[in-house]
Amino acid sequence: MARRQSKRFKTSNRVADETPAVRALAGRPSSSPQAWLPPEILSMIVSEVAGLSVVERQKKTTLCVLARTSRFLQAEAERKLYFNIDFRVGEPDAEAIASVLQSRAARYVRSLSIQKNGPFLRRGRSSKGTISALPFSLMTNLQFLVIHNEPAATQRSREDTNRELFRLLEQDLPHGVLTMFACSIPLHLSDLHFLWRQPNLKGLLIFHTAPAAAVPSSNSGLPSFSKLTTLEAPDMDNMVLSVMAVSKIRRLTIRNTFDFPANWFSLASHIVRLDLLTCVIPPGMLEYLVASAPRLQILLFAADSRWKPEHIAKDALETLGRLPDLMALGFTEMPLRESVADLIKNGQECKTLESVLFVYVTDSESGGIEPYQVEMTKSGSAEGGWTVAPDRPFDLLSLTLWLCAQESRITEQGA
Repeated sequence: MARRQSKRFKTSNRVADETPAVRALAGRPSSSPQAWLPPEILSMIVSEVAGLSVVERQKKTTLCVLARTSRFLQAEAERKLYFNIDFRVGEPDAEAIASVLQSRAARYVRSLSIQKNGPFLRRGRSSKGTISALPFSLMTNLQFLVIHNEPAATQRSREDTNRELFRLLEQDLPHGVLTMFACSIPLHLSDLHFLWRQPNLKGLLIFHTAPAAAVPSSNSGLPSFSKLTTLEAPDMDNMVLSVMAVSKIRRLTIRNTFDFPANWFSLASHIVRLDLLTCVIPPGMLEYLVASAPRLQILLFAADSRWKPEHIAKDALETLGRLPDLMALGFTEMPLRESVADLIKNGQECKTLESVLFVYVTDSESGGIEPYQVEMTKSGSAEGGWTVAPDRPFDLLSLTLWLCAQESRITEQGA
């Protein structure tokens, strides 16, 4: 008995010498449901362990293992695991994802990508793996929503596509959570009614519009998107014009055809980045474009055979020189590589211009034509004040990277 008392006495002395925090941990029952480490430490542990996996699939597997290892790690592991959700309608894992979201993880979702939103349910499939299984009402922290369709489905008409998703979004999505929405399903303006309750929307990317979207309609029912600054769409149709009329778009991308609506001057007054790289702009249209968007900092457009004479290209540079803030210029299909580069290096028309990327075409060995890109950067130490990078085959990825670099540079300069 004396020996047992001695052990108890020693333990009591050891605990008495420790800090209050350690004494609290020592006295806490092992079955306590409360975490015995601060949330910040748990987050660091989960991030460090998950970060050991380079491949995204392996990282998700690691987070799943951590979530099953301990109730203390479960919440933090699931917070990272369900931060970005790729929900493929009808796939085997869709039902499992929906079940976890419904029970506890919906509040962790920040980015949701929905794929295969086809028109019909496959025979024998449970509704638990469909759109209706997603608990939109519980996604109180959702910020980015992207809707994809099967590649073959992009040619479907609006009537052939399941519209249940947009009805659920209008009915259940919490107010004011979204900041970005992108969709590749053919859309009508009525499909965007759920966005009327999203005043914090900053970006809207539309890849296909239904033919009915081109029919003019009144804008009286649209709310004011005071924070919407980025808009991408295939054409300057009624949907685009309606959205621009109730917002102040600063970054506009049109991918198919571009023309000037009657109220273009009022719509374009806030634009600082205009991406028309896949839209042909004839020389005569450029002057009207410059006059209507005086704040342009970045301009991209496609040229054609009408730009061949050198004096037309020189006149175009003089027209662009009227833009006091133009800092980056990109254009494609320019037929004369040397003359264009020389005009930019020797010209003094665009005094604020700092970066140029243009694409020219040349005959390939196979008998066709091949596009090459030339990137020019203003540099005081270079001959003529410009540094010209080696020509290389044109690709959209390098163009995207160039555009992102220009936006970052202009933002850093506080323009």
